[in-house]
Amino acid sequence: MSVKVAKVLCRKDGRTLIGRCGVMETPAQRMKGLLGHSSLPEDEGLWFPHETSVHTFFMRFPIDVAFLDRRGRVIALYHSLRPWRHTWIHPFALGGGTLEGCAGLFERAGLKKGEELEICHSS
Repeated sequence: MSVKVAKVLCRKDGRTLIGRCGVMETPAQRMKGLLGHSSLPEDEGLWFPHETSVHTFFMRFPIDVAFLDRRGRVIALYHSLRPWRHTWIHPFALGGGTLEGCAGLFERAGLKKGEELEICHSS
C-alpha cells in the first residue's frame, strides 16, 4: 500500500509550506500516521483529509497541527503538540482535514489562523 504525496502551498504568496506531504486516505494509513517514527523532517508532513481531531498518544516527539476547512483556510493551530496529548474536535475541518508538520514549522513559517493553504497532489 503506497501513500500518495502532495505539496502544501500558501495561497497568499505561493511559498511552499511542506514540500513532501503524505496523504493519509485509507483507514490503515490514518491509524498509523506518525506512530513508529522517531522524528519528522522539516520539509515533510502528513495530511489527513477527513479528520477533525488529532492525538499524539504513543508518539515520541511533538508536532504542529493545523485544521483546515473545505476551502483550505486554517481554522485552528496547535504549536508543538507534545506526546500524550489530544486536540479539540473541529467539526468544520471535516471538509479540509488536518495537516501535521514538525514542531515549530508553522510558527517559523508565520502561519496564522485564516490563512489559506493549497494541497497540490503530485502526479
